[in-house]
Amino acid sequence: FNGSGKTTLMNILSTLTKPDLGRVKICGHNPDQAGIAVRNSIGVVTHNTLFYDHLTARENMSFFARLYGLEKIENKIEVVAEIMGVEALLDRRIRTLSNGLRRRFNIARALLHDPAVLLLDEPESGLDQEAIALLDQVVASYTKPCRALVMTSPNLNRPMGLGSHVAILRKGRIVYHERRADV
Repeated sequence: FNGSGKTTLMNILSTLTKPDLGRVKICGHNPDQAGIAVRNSIGVVTHNTLFYDHLTARENMSFFARLYGLEKIENKIEVVAEIMGVEALLDRRIRTLSNGLRRRFNIARALLHDPAVLLLDEPESGLDQEAIALLDQVVASYTKPCRALVMTSPNLNRPMGLGSHVAILRKGRIVYHERRADV
């Protein structure tokens, strides 16, 4: 629901905002004391894709891969682009792509460094049914041990069937939490 605190939560978990109250630990690290270690452990999908419009998708992906100090960058780019079904569009300038295709590349970029924690803030927004199916495969792959995925959605139906834990926020507070054994 709008105004519940979903984006604020994601901004805190992604180290973009400091919490007013409480503590956050990601992969055993306090973001205030080990910000670089935390940021290297997370992949983030936000509402804003944060790409350089004048660069191609491949150039953008390569830029972000270098920020993470990755090796075999071209191979990693090809793999994540294939996961999101955009490998044929890697050499197109970002500004020429539709919002939905930019969103696919945004998800692919978040996967580049194989993060331990994947943060998805309303990732289905602007995606077509094919891309949503690909996103669901990404979400399912994060059920492996030592991995975590936090996804926000204004739609209660989608996440209820995807996660092992479901929480509902209202005005920044958890008003419902369920651990699901069947997922």
